[in-house]
Amino acid sequence: MTLIARLFLLSLVTTVTLDAQQANDFTGTWTMDATRSASAAPGQAARVFRATQVIATRGTRLDVETVRDGEQRMARFALQESLPPQPVGTSGEMGAGTIVKWDGWELTTSTPMQINGAAVTVFEKRTLSGNRREMHVETSVRVEHGYEGKGVTTSEPIKDVYVRSGQ
Repeated sequence: MTLIARLFLLSLVTTVTLDAQQANDFTGTWTMDATRSASAAPGQAARVFRATQVIATRGTRLDVETVRDGEQRMARFALQESLPPQPVGTSGEMGAGTIVKWDGWELTTSTPMQINGAAVTVFEKRTLSGNRREMHVETSVRVEHGYEGKGVTTSEPIKDVYVRSGQ
């Protein structure tokens, strides 16, 4: 194989590798676009006017800090395979979630937490746009009523749009 052919193949592999790494790069500061987000729509029971998400990789975990109208919430996700999260109040820990799926442009997480005193699981599906400047977040909440798994209620997903800050 000639030197030019080898260099061409090397550049092709490097480009594909960099694109794959950038495709799943959710890290950074994201600001909700209130004009395109369901959480900010008039008539929402818990309408949100301002929201940010700061996503960072720290060693073997992914941290997601969410601030909605001044109220902060931190969630941590192990980057290696882990056990499913346990409900808060049993053996579970608030804010310690599980990465359900991470497939390139899509990151789905589940996090047990308490909302208004009730133990719930929050599911968030984050999807990056093609230019990686927008992140679409679909959030749904599952509430289990009772201890035998009866009466599980899952909310309809709320779809919000975040833009990467500083770009």
